[in-house]
Amino acid sequence: SQEEITSVVERLWETGEEEVFLVAPKESSLLKNIIALKLLKREADRLGKEITLITKDTLGREMAKRVGLASKVALPKKVLAEEEEVFQEVAPEKFETMLEDEVRARREAPSPRTFGDIRPKGATLERRSIEVEQKEEKITLPPRLAGQKPSSDLPLDEEFLSGEEPSSESKDLISKEKEGESFLERLQKKYQTEETLEEKDEEVEDEERLEETFDEPEEEGPEKDEEDETEAFPIYGLTHGGRRRIMKEKKPFFGKGSLFNFKKIGEALKIEKIKPERIKKRSAMPFFSGRFLGIFIGAALLVLFLALYFILPKAEIIVNPKAEAMSQDLNIVADKGVSKISLTQNKIPAQLIKLDKRQSQEFPTTGQRQINDKAEGLMIIYNEYSSSPQALVEKTRFVSEQGKTFRLTKSITVPGAKIQEGKIVASSIEAEVVADQAGDDYNVGPGRFTIPGFQGTPKYAAFYGQSKSAMSGGAAGLMKVLAQDDYDKAKNALWQNLQPALDSEFKSQLPSGLKIVNGAMKEEISGVETDVTVGSPAEKFTMTLKGTAMAVLFDEEDILEIIKGKLSDELSSGKELALAPEQINYQLASVDHLHGQVSMKVKATGSLIWKIDSEGLKREISGQKEKAIREIFAKHSEVDTAKVIFWPFWVTSAPANLDKVIIQIDK
Repeated sequence: SQEEITSVVERLWETGEEEVFLVAPKESSLLKNIIALKLLKREADRLGKEITLITKDTLGREMAKRVGLASKVALPKKVLAEEEEVFQEVAPEKFETMLEDEVRARREAPSPRTFGDIRPKGATLERRSIEVEQKEEKITLPPRLAGQKPSSDLPLDEEFLSGEEPSSESKDLISKEKEGESFLERLQKKYQTEETLEEKDEEVEDEERLEETFDEPEEEGPEKDEEDETEAFPIYGLTHGGRRRIMKEKKPFFGKGSLFNFKKIGEALKIEKIKPERIKKRSAMPFFSGRFLGIFIGAALLVLFLALYFILPKAEIIVNPKAEAMSQDLNIVADKGVSKISLTQNKIPAQLIKLDKRQSQEFPTTGQRQINDKAEGLMIIYNEYSSSPQALVEKTRFVSEQGKTFRLTKSITVPGAKIQEGKIVASSIEAEVVADQAGDDYNVGPGRFTIPGFQGTPKYAAFYGQSKSAMSGGAAGLMKVLAQDDYDKAKNALWQNLQPALDSEFKSQLPSGLKIVNGAMKEEISGVETDVTVGSPAEKFTMTLKGTAMAVLFDEEDILEIIKGKLSDELSSGKELALAPEQINYQLASVDHLHGQVSMKVKATGSLIWKIDSEGLKREISGQKEKAIREIFAKHSEVDTAKVIFWPFWVTSAPANLDKVIIQIDK
């Protein structure tokens, strides 16, 4: 399309389609204008339309993609076919015929009506009836106002009602019309002197319709006047479709200072009401005469009798089919590694459900023992002296800032320093140290350690140690320690609190419809952690217990399928299995939670019931007496007993309508 963006947007506004295809040739100016494409996208989003740009211009499609418009190389086949069908060329002779038909239709079309009835609120009469009785209210403007357009661009009625000051010519027209006879008066005189023969012939028909409408006198008063003021009527003499806009006289339309308001305009409107003549009602024949009442009661009784005779009768037959006891003993394995039922191996699919839950609690220590422990910890030893490595033997001394001596637990070699851009960059190594003496005063915090062996040499300042955490474990004397008894008691107490919560949460998360055999669920302690080891000095300790719940589950419907498979011969001979879930007993043989397997013994005790063709029995029973029905049931070996109930009490045979014969199978 070579159209400007404004034209394209206007077409987008006008179309009613939600999906729009915009076809643009190569080198189109629209495709090169990113602002125009953004405007098109914005308008499409605002109107809720989806635009697809159809062009072979690669650059144009890229521009469309940047602004978020969809683009394609060609129209879809379905849309292309519809376009070809719509724009097929019309033959010249057919086109001329179409033009002639259009011109003829416009000539024969009725002209728009310029005068019509003014219908009061609630009027239901036809127009002709209203003209006969003069039950109408006709309003018009003076001829000058109705036939001549003022010098302003607005029609006269719109000039008065638009809120603008009327022109001087309009004011003159109103004042001149007041002096002479109004157009309404002349028109009304004409209507009062004319009375056609056709109106007289329709007088009786009009009386009946007027009787319904004017049976009650019109209410006059403030409420009626207010109601008339609020209703808009056509103003005859105005342009087609013009309406008179009514407003209260107390509120000038044009403001306080205006010379024109609706009160003054009302003086130019002449409204006359002609009250309808009272029409005497015709006396109607009593509807419920004695004869009619008798006929009505007789017909009602006849309909009631037919309803009782044909609709109410029904037959209900309660049938007890034959049944025989069934018992099955099976060894079945539920395995999570099986994906489907195996009748030969008696295996069914299973699911392994697992849940972990942790709980922590702090406990006091009660154990005591003589302690003579040395503090220990880790430190990082740095070399800022030279690029040569430095060996440090076991028990090399390191002195803390508090003057406490620690020794290396084993020999180490500190790597040489690195030289980068002429500067020495220290190298380091981590080493374990232990206090020189026992006692808790060696539990020093993080800090710097020096090597006394290098004191008095340049290495004293270049080799040093740095601890990131405090030294710990130093103690001496009789102290409280974490005893094994403390550990065991804390573990048992914590499990007593954790196990019920684990059990409740685990069962709430089990899938519905799955079966758990007693003993196939397992709950155990799977982990214990403490912040203090057994035998270590401590006033209290914290224990964290981990509990795990596991269970192997299976679908009980799979058990029924295996049982039905074992009874396939019996079920194929016109019998069906009646087995409820509570009639199946499970006994656990073994369970392997690691592999998700459970072996069990299954005992099922149910019934095999003969099938009964209810629809076939209905066809045999319909229309038969009770004795014949019993003979019919005697021929059916699948029926054990049957009970026949007729309703109402006078019915002695089954209805012929099959819908009225109800067969209930009581298993």
